[in-house]
Amino acid sequence: MTLRGVGTWCGSVLLCASPLAAQRGDRQGEQQQGLPPDLAVLPAPALSPGDELATFVFPDDLAVELVAAEPLVRDPIAFAFDAQGALWVVEMTGYMPDLDGKGEREPVGSIAILRDLDGDGRFEKRTTFLDRLVLPRAVRPCRGGALVLAPPELYFCSDEDADDVCDERIVVDRGLEGLESPEWAINGLVPTLDNAFDCAKAPWRYVWRDGAFVRESRQQAGQWGASQDDQGRLFTDNNSDPLRADFVNAVYGGRNPNLGGLQGVDVRVVDDFAVKSARHNPGVNRGYQKGVLDAAFHLANVTGACAPWIARGAGLPERYRGDAFVCEPCGNVVIDYDLVEQPDGSVRGAPVRFGERGLDFLASTDERFRPVFACDGPDGALYVADMYRGLIQHKLFVTSFLRTQVVARGLDRPIGLGRIWRIAAKRRAPHEPAFADASDAELVAALADPNGWRRDTAQRLIVESFDAQNPELKSLERLALRGEPWFGRVHALWALAGLGALSAETATRAMQDSDERVRVQAVRASEALASRDPLVPAMWRVLATRDGFRVRRQVFLSLGSLSGEALASYAAVGERGFPTAAERSALVSGLYGRELEFLEVLCGPRPSTPRDGEIELAELLARCIANELVPERVERAAALAVRLAETPHGPVIARGLLAAVPPDAQGARGRFVLTGEPAGWSKFVAAVTVDSSPVGVGATPTGAGTSPTGAGSSPTGGDASPTAADVSSARADGSSAGTDASSVWHELDQALAWPGKPGVTLEPIRPLASEELARFERGRELFAATCVACHGERGAGQPNVVPPLRASPFVLGDETRLVRIVTHGLTGPIEVRGQHFDGEMPGFATSDDDLAAILTYVRRAWSHGAEPLTPERTAAIRALTPDRQRQWTLEELSTAK
Repeated sequence: MTLRGVGTWCGSVLLCASPLAAQRGDRQGEQQQGLPPDLAVLPAPALSPGDELATFVFPDDLAVELVAAEPLVRDPIAFAFDAQGALWVVEMTGYMPDLDGKGEREPVGSIAILRDLDGDGRFEKRTTFLDRLVLPRAVRPCRGGALVLAPPELYFCSDEDADDVCDERIVVDRGLEGLESPEWAINGLVPTLDNAFDCAKAPWRYVWRDGAFVRESRQQAGQWGASQDDQGRLFTDNNSDPLRADFVNAVYGGRNPNLGGLQGVDVRVVDDFAVKSARHNPGVNRGYQKGVLDAAFHLANVTGACAPWIARGAGLPERYRGDAFVCEPCGNVVIDYDLVEQPDGSVRGAPVRFGERGLDFLASTDERFRPVFACDGPDGALYVADMYRGLIQHKLFVTSFLRTQVVARGLDRPIGLGRIWRIAAKRRAPHEPAFADASDAELVAALADPNGWRRDTAQRLIVESFDAQNPELKSLERLALRGEPWFGRVHALWALAGLGALSAETATRAMQDSDERVRVQAVRASEALASRDPLVPAMWRVLATRDGFRVRRQVFLSLGSLSGEALASYAAVGERGFPTAAERSALVSGLYGRELEFLEVLCGPRPSTPRDGEIELAELLARCIANELVPERVERAAALAVRLAETPHGPVIARGLLAAVPPDAQGARGRFVLTGEPAGWSKFVAAVTVDSSPVGVGATPTGAGTSPTGAGSSPTGGDASPTAADVSSARADGSSAGTDASSVWHELDQALAWPGKPGVTLEPIRPLASEELARFERGRELFAATCVACHGERGAGQPNVVPPLRASPFVLGDETRLVRIVTHGLTGPIEVRGQHFDGEMPGFATSDDDLAAILTYVRRAWSHGAEPLTPERTAAIRALTPDRQRQWTLEELSTAK
């Protein structure tokens, strides 16, 4: 291979170590050593598109071509092709207008539609579809218009007269982040194999249901950008972790917050984070830290990785098919990772380098080359958005080290430029046209096309346009059962499912396909049928008995679609046991709120010899029951453990409960507060001989109280509850505490408290007065309308994404801190109940009355017993910081007056 466009070093900028003015990205006490005074830094003038192209280095079997540049396009940060081959571009023109981000909230962003009028592969015509947007983040053409993510809203924008200008926009969703911190907020809108639009950096995705787009919960993953492979597995990344993947659909991970995260979601794919750039990269935000830059001042490892894309088209040489391409704008490169399939359905990746210098796939000597997005197009080529600017770090994180370089080298000017590049095989066949005039039969045939973009787009168009009388439905069924290659059968299955036209007969026949990948998708696609046609769960049971790990795991995941009355089906599919942690995690993911009932079914009246993995499953179920912090259910589980004490199940149920006991305010193990003694508990524990010393237990009762707001289930009652200071975080790692059975029983005994237990004193809950009770009920309504989507109906949050409210010290502790968090928002990192959270919560603009109602509800719901708030109190707290606009950090809250 030859290297093309290798630039030469010229000129120098002397950047000396000197005192640096404090910036928002500076960390207290951290020394920032400037660059060596004798380092010759490459100049970074703004180049023309042609001159920039000459700075690229890439493998010699590829061609890099410009398809759009300023003034046709400005500051492109994402794009998508529509079915006619037009390119819809998100222009985030307002991003960082200067070093301090002044004017960033000005409505200068746009959605532009670019068209290639003469078929030469370059775009000549631009039409502004939608303008006056503030920091828009994503666009996705669909259903005769487009979804547009422009925080704080997601819109569906229609174009009734087909003139490429938005005629009407309808709000699909509200309250979305992205204005305060554009680098850390929802983005993506990637069309998926199962007919959804998935997102990175959000615990939900969007689906079309009953004539509208609605949220569907998922386990959050990724930071900027997402892509699917031929099997529908979603790939994301974080800025310092270039490639992660969901090897099972993350929707399953959003079902059970008690589980603490589903195995197989958000899994690291590559271990080699190195960058091999074509130039030195001193203008990296934390380049002063050891290891960020190498000895030659090249970026050592990814720090701005974003927008992963899986190559699924024929526009690149065949050797790249299935590879992952990741943008790294800080290193001025696009990295290629070769992905290798593993027997368990996961993949592992390693970077592919080329040439004598071992550079990354696409590298530039131009510091302003900023690849921030990539995807394929109708021709199967790889398209890259180049924001083309010197400064890309957001104001929230700019360090003094970076500011010094930006000022010295003029990297903050000019702005408003941007390019879009196509990377394709040097010698490639002419690509097929898009779907401007495709017939229904041609759309069905395109489901087996070698280009992933054409398959995805054809499937979307079929789901959007076919009706129940369409004669091509029969062709879809034939393709689903006999089509070639295998991915044609998969797309046909999901097209039928998206139309509501998948029959149980077709689904069960597809479950017997010779290709494991098809069988997995057939099980998933049949979930909507499982509760109304017994043929489907019957086939699931057959597969769970006879098939391999990947299909069995999918059956366990799909069982969660069955109703609560079908718990026996869960036990039935476990004939071969539950041998792997992944299978057990999959099974429990669908049992939110039903873990105790299934545990009782699993153990039966008197369990026989445990199946493979059954003991571990019982412990996992017990831990989930404890994580829910519902006193009555913990009490029942503890009673079940006593009843089964002489079997292998009893001690592990006790151990699972013990593993999830919430620690007290000092970090020592606290206690669950139950409504009463578990049946037979005291008599049994008194008879247990202690063979080893128990682990030390905190003396203050903590954990779940006796009711949402008092005794029993009434918010006006007044029995016993933990104090606010006592309730802290619960263990999230699920580690078993202790190995000796008798020790476990005694440790758990010390962790359980109930009214009347000898040696235990509980603080009573003050009953709510009638006015407070009315405020509590109003708060319940407001919480359901504004908070449930993220924090969950039961306040459980989402693992490692949205903190739990139940048993949270932030909810039950200092009311001033709580009011400030809800009013202005909070940015991480924080820890709650043993989980680390590093995102941000936006402020909540509402009246003092409504805020007091919401906070009264969360401080008294879910067995909490903290004091309610009044509108007068919330107003007084807010008056202490009337001019504050930005979110709080934990450090600021700890020192604020």
